[in-house]
Amino acid sequence: MGNAQETPERADNRVEIYRLMVETWRWQIGSNWQRTDYFAAFQTALLLAAGKIILDWHFRAGIVTSIFGLALNIGWVLNDMKAGSYINYWWEAAKRAEAELHWKFITAYDKNARDWGVRREWPKYNYLMWYVRLLFTVAWIVALTSCVTALVLKCHR
Repeated sequence: MGNAQETPERADNRVEIYRLMVETWRWQIGSNWQRTDYFAAFQTALLLAAGKIILDWHFRAGIVTSIFGLALNIGWVLNDMKAGSYINYWWEAAKRAEAELHWKFITAYDKNARDWGVRREWPKYNYLMWYVRLLFTVAWIVALTSCVTALVLKCHR
């Protein structure tokens, strides 16, 4: 596409398209973080409520709350997987648009980061998000198991 007959207007259009792709990618990331904040806040509030329910010996309600919390966590995982596919799509689209412009910011990301001394050994942010969801999953399983065990023991008295 970058031939000698290209007009300045067409080149400007390509730059604008590239800018829009990068901006869409950035928006997808911001939107994903906002949804993650909402899920984490709701999970925390629900987990605190479940703790109160369980401490008040309402084990059946604790089971229902725990199952709902696990279902919410599954929804969170599915939401993040879908959002991740959008983020990856726009990153790849921006890379391809960048190649059309003969630029090398995104396409040379790993090399540039290494050359510029950017620390890359830290875990990727999506691994950290999986860790947070894993903690909530463990908490819900512990709550559910505690309620079921308490009900079984209560029935055998």
